[in-house]
Amino acid sequence: MRSTLLILFVGLGVGALAQDPMRSGVAYSKSIKGVEGDGQLVANATTDLNGMPVLFMMEGKGYKAVRLGADLRPAEEIPLDLQTFDGAVWDAASSIVVDDKLHILFVSNGKKTADYGIGRLNTEGALAIQDFHRVASFDHPNTFDPSTTTCRKTLPDLILFDSGAFYDQGDRIVASPDGKHFLVNHYTSAGKGKKKFWFACLDRSFQKEWSGSIELPFEDANSDIHQIVLDNSGKIILLTYVFCGDLARQADKLCHETHLTVLKDQGTRLKDLLLDKDFVSSARVMPKDDGRILVAIRYGALTGIPGVVVSIDTAMAKLKNTPVVDQRVPGIRKTKLATFGLPDDGSGKKPSGSRAAKVPDEIIELTPAWGGTLLLEGFRDQDLEVAMGDAIAMRTLHGAVRATWLDATDSIRWQRTVDRAFMTTSGESYGSVAFALLPEGLLLAYNDTPGGIASINNSYTGASGKKKEKVPVEKSRLKLAWIPAQGGTPKEEAVGTPEGDFTLCPMTMVRSRAGDKLWIKGYDRGSQHQFVQVDPRVLERE
Repeated sequence: MRSTLLILFVGLGVGALAQDPMRSGVAYSKSIKGVEGDGQLVANATTDLNGMPVLFMMEGKGYKAVRLGADLRPAEEIPLDLQTFDGAVWDAASSIVVDDKLHILFVSNGKKTADYGIGRLNTEGALAIQDFHRVASFDHPNTFDPSTTTCRKTLPDLILFDSGAFYDQGDRIVASPDGKHFLVNHYTSAGKGKKKFWFACLDRSFQKEWSGSIELPFEDANSDIHQIVLDNSGKIILLTYVFCGDLARQADKLCHETHLTVLKDQGTRLKDLLLDKDFVSSARVMPKDDGRILVAIRYGALTGIPGVVVSIDTAMAKLKNTPVVDQRVPGIRKTKLATFGLPDDGSGKKPSGSRAAKVPDEIIELTPAWGGTLLLEGFRDQDLEVAMGDAIAMRTLHGAVRATWLDATDSIRWQRTVDRAFMTTSGESYGSVAFALLPEGLLLAYNDTPGGIASINNSYTGASGKKKEKVPVEKSRLKLAWIPAQGGTPKEEAVGTPEGDFTLCPMTMVRSRAGDKLWIKGYDRGSQHQFVQVDPRVLERE
C-alpha cells in the first residue's frame, strides 16, 4: 500500500506535507436574481500554465469561464453567452476537455433550428475563445431552460429523482473511449409523437465526419434519455427509461421499462433492446473494445432484486423480445452484485429477509480501468427519519461507497468498500462522490458527517421543527480515500472541515496536472461561495 502511494506522490516534495491539507480561500458574495440555492455550478474545468484552475461554470441561465486567483476567488471571467462569431450570436451549451484544453460547444438558435460550433478557451493569456468553427446544424432548437435542463447530472443518476431535468447538457458532446471521435447531439422532449434524436460525429480536430437524425421507438412524452455513448467504431448507444404514462404508478415496480438503443452505420440503422421491465433505480452503460456492451443495473430498495452487470453482444441474431436480463443465451453474460452499506440497526444481528435484500444501493459509474472495468456504487437511503423537535424530518443518508474491479471476462476480481455516513440539506450534489482514475489506483473525495449515524440523529437537537424556523446547517467534513489498482486495503483520511455554514460539493472537484492539488467549491445556502484547496498527499502521512 505504502509503495503504491509513494509512486503517486513521489517528486512532489515533502515540505508541503507539514502544512494543513485543506486551505480555505477567501469567500465571495454572488446572488442571482430569480435563482434559489447555489447559482454557480461548476460543470467542467482545466488548469492554466501557472497551475491555477479555469472553470466552465453555469451561472443562472448562462455559462461563463472563470479563472481563480491565488486567494481562490474569481480573478478573471468572461461571459460565454451572447457571443458573436461567424456573423451569428452564440451561447455556450456544453464543454469537453481534450489534452488539458477546454473546448466550448456553442449553440445559435433559430425559430426551428440550431447551429452548433466549437471554440477553444485560451488560458495562456487573457481568457478568450479562439479557433471557433461551425460543426453541425439540427432542425430543432436547443433552448436553455433551468426547469428542464441541468449543466451536469449528479451520479448516481436516479430515474425518478432528477428534478424533472430532461436534458443533461454535459451529454451534448461526448467522446469515444479512445478520444478519437466526438458526438454532438440533441433530442426532443415532452413533445407529441415519437422521440427524435439528432447527431453529428466529429473527428479529433472537431471536423464533422457524418451527421443525421432518427426517430426513436418511444413516445416522446413518456421517455427519458439518461445516457448517451459513442463507441470507438462509431456506434451510438442510448440508455432510455420509458414510462407507462400513469402518474398513479410512479412508485410501482412496473412503472417504467429500461431500453438500450444502438444506432449503427452512421446512425442509419437502429436496434432497440428491452433491458428490463422491473423497476430499475439506476444504471450505467459502457462499450467494450470487442463490440460488446456492459450495463450495470441497480434496483434500489423497491423490489429486492440484486444488482447485476450484464454483458451483451448486440449483434446476436437470437435475442428475443423479452427483457435481456431474463434471457439465458451464450451472448448474454450476467454477474450478480451483492448488497452493501446497510447501517447497523443496533440489534447486533445481521439483517435478514427483505431488510437484507431491499437495500438502496445505486450505480455511480462504470468505466474502463487497468485492463478491465471499474464499477463504482453508493448507498443512498432517501427515507432517513431525523427528529426535529416534535416533528420528524425526512432526509437522505449518503452511505458507503464500493469499488468493484472486473477483469476482461467481466468476472469480479476484487471489491473494496469505504464506509461513510453523511446527511445534508444542501442538495443532492453535495452527497456526491468525486473520483480520479489514475494508473496506480483510484482517488475518492466525499463528504462525511463527523460522528456518523449517532451525530446525524442529533443534527437538529434544540430545533423546534416549526416552518418559520431556520434549519440548522448539518455538520460535515471532507475525506479522501485511496484504493490501489491491485485492490489493496483502502487508505482514508479526514482532510478538514469547511468554515462556518459552508458545505463542500465534491462533484466540483478539479485536479491539478501534477496531481498535487485539488480544488472544490463550497456554498453557505445564502449568497456566499468559497473554494478550498486540498493536498491529496495527506494520504501518505502516517
